[in-house]
Formats: sequence, C-alpha cells, structure tokens
Amino acid sequence: MIKTVQVAILWVVLLFSGGGIQAQIQVSTGVFSPQDLIQNVFLASGVEVLDVKYFGSPGSIGYFSAGQTNIGIESGIVMSTGMAADADNTNGVGGGGFASSPTSMNQYTDPDLASLVAPMSVGDLCIFEITFIPYADTVEFNYVFGSEEYEEYVCTPFNDVFGFFISGPGINGPFSNNGENIALVPGTNDFVAIGTVNNGNPNQSPSVCPPQNSQYFNVNVDGAQPVYDGFTDVFTARSIVMACDTYTIRLSLADASDFIFDSGVFLQAKSFGTTTIDVEVTTEASNETIAEGCSNGLGSFAIRYPAPQDVVIPINFIGTATFGVDYNMDPPSITIPQGTSEVTATFEVFSDNINEGRESVGMVIQRDPCKLDTIWFYITDDTLPKPDLGPDLLVCTNDLVPLDGTLPVLLPSPKMFENNTPFALTSPPDNS
Repeated sequence: MIKTVQVAILWVVLLFSGGGIQAQIQVSTGVFSPQDLIQNVFLASGVEVLDVKYFGSPGSIGYFSAGQTNIGIESGIVMSTGMAADADNTNGVGGGGFASSPTSMNQYTDPDLASLVAPMSVGDLCIFEITFIPYADTVEFNYVFGSEEYEEYVCTPFNDVFGFFISGPGINGPFSNNGENIALVPGTNDFVAIGTVNNGNPNQSPSVCPPQNSQYFNVNVDGAQPVYDGFTDVFTARSIVMACDTYTIRLSLADASDFIFDSGVFLQAKSFGTTTIDVEVTTEASNETIAEGCSNGLGSFAIRYPAPQDVVIPINFIGTATFGVDYNMDPPSITIPQGTSEVTATFEVFSDNINEGRESVGMVIQRDPCKLDTIWFYITDDTLPKPDLGPDLLVCTNDLVPLDGTLPVLLPSPKMFENNTPFALTSPPDNS
C-alpha cells in the first residue's frame, strides 16, 4: 500500500511540474555534425547541398523534437546564442527559468548581421553557411524566432539579431556579395526582429512603444516550452533563384549589446527545398513487377504544395515493353490540377498469352529544370496454372449449376536423409 501511494504522488509531481511531461522540447547536441543536421534534418527535395560550414559553439546547435509544445514545428534544428541543451547551471531552449548562457564564442563575426544593429556590438554568434544548387525557381524553408529579451526589452537597444542572407545569380541586395536578407515579416520588407514582431513593452506606454505585427507574436505564458519569453509564428523564408545555378545562404544569429539573455531560431525539418515532382510506382509484388492479367500498378505524382495552376508532367516511355501493346496508362497524360498537390495514374498490363519473359518499362520524367529521372517497373508473363473447369454448360435463368474445377499442383519430392556415421549403443547402467 505504501508503494502505491508513493507511485501516485510521483505521477502527480510529474504531471503538474514544468507544464507536464508531454510538453517538453528535447534537444540533442553533439549527436549530429553540422553537416548531418543540414543534409539529413533540414534538407527537403529539390536542393543539392554542395558544402556546409558552421561557425560557433558546438553546444549552440542541435536536433530538437517539440512534442506537444506550441511553437508550431514538430522537429528540426535549433540555433541558440547560448546553450541549445540543458546543462549544469545553464538552461537550454527546453529548460525552465530563463535562458542566459554566454558561449564565449566571440571570435566570429558577421558584418551583415552587425550592420542590422549598428552601432551596437554582436557576440555569441551562431552561423550556418550553406552552398547549394536549387532545382526550381524558388527556394524556401520554415522557421520560428524566439528570445528571452521579449517583452521587457522591446523598444530598447538590447535586441538580439538574426538574418538569412542569400547571394548568387540574379540577387542584387545591400549585403555581402549583393546578398539579400530573406527573414522578412510576412507581407512586408521588414526584417524579423524583436523590434518588428512584438506586443509592445508592458513597462512602457503603448504611445511610446506600440505593438508591431502583434498578430504574429506569441507571449510565452507561465514559462511554458520553449524557455523564451516570446516567439513568432511559423514564418517562411523564400527567395526567387535561377534553377541549376549555385547559391550561398548564411543563417546567422547573435546576441547584441549585452550578450546576456539568449535568443534562438527553430528551423523546421525537411523544409529547405524547392518544388519538384515526386514520383512513385507501386505494384502488388515487392520487386516492382506486374504480372499480365493480374492486378494493375499505380503511379503517384506529387508536388510539395497545392499547384497555383495546372502542372503538366511530360512523360516519355522507354524499355523493352511497348506502350499501347503490352501496357497502358490511365489517364494517358499526367496533369496535377490547380489547387491540388497529387494525382494518381493506373498502369494496366495486357494478357497476350505470348511467352515474352520479363519486360521493362521506364518512365522518363522531367522532375525539375535541372535533370531528367527514370522510374522503372517490370512486366512478367502470367505463370499461374489455369484450372480445368470442364466442358461448357448451357444454363437457364435462375438455375443453380455446380461447377467443379481441378487444378494440378506439383508437389516436391520427399526428402530423404541418410547418416553413415557409425556409433555404438551401450547398455544402461544397472541401478539395482
């Protein structure tokens, strides 16, 4: 009985402390390299990453899973001006209390980031630099910005700073290498910052410090997860690019002025990409094979987001099987309708009673402007034996006629085992 009471008390403590065990942000640092975080966590389809560099404390970045928290992103990469994970005497982004853990990583600099808060100095920098090739004309990703400086330091010089600076062909901005900052408040040209997305300052009059874009701001009530006192909605950073050319983007974050209170950026997993066509062919068999006269195959053609207009997908068929003779596709051409993101086609394989062996079908598809791709599946003859249903019968309406069919099944020969090893039998011991 005592054990039962102790267990019950333990569960009560867990449920009512720290917002409940289901509302925790879990952060892992040191498990993934910076390259792994970008290639295996952040990267989606339609982008080829050529190089990844990281400048900052190893403990300032990590993989996070958000559980039931309210930041709007389930998992991804977290960047912090302090420690990303909880440690002795410090709070990470999933900790309680407040986030204040200087990293002493002040040897790095970013002139573009510094220009946003000049003449204040910046420190505790955390920077990813990614060189990549986009496969379509628009590259984008999703993120959330949060800070411990909300709300008391709104309308003060103590505002941490971040930016996403992209440079490459066709981009002509005011930053290094003609780069642009694509961390923008939706529908504006304002850079996302504590001063541009907030609910004002509770310690100042609204006439002195009015709210800015407060519809996108979330006050972190009662210290719920994450640790920051406030954070933005999920925003999308987006840039027009030239498909198949090379670009560089810097994801930069820094403390400004005091280097005390921390800020962080949450990058959504599998969101850094462009719109390309994903194709998948499914068959009843596990080896991408369809038997003549049996079930059909299915082809799925999908894009990341609903199409703003009809997307026509040109397809060229190659292989040893002949389109229209050995197989067909319904519909005969593929279009993803406006407002949708996926369409399905059926591959019907004809039974021609000709022993042709295994035939191949290749769909050559222009997934994006940069490359063609070929998806293969195969056609085999129907090798199942046909049952003998007996002679034809004349059946009248409503008559019940039994049909007996026979199907010869070849059973394997019995297996024989012979052991030629000699062995001797001995009499059991006499226990009398």
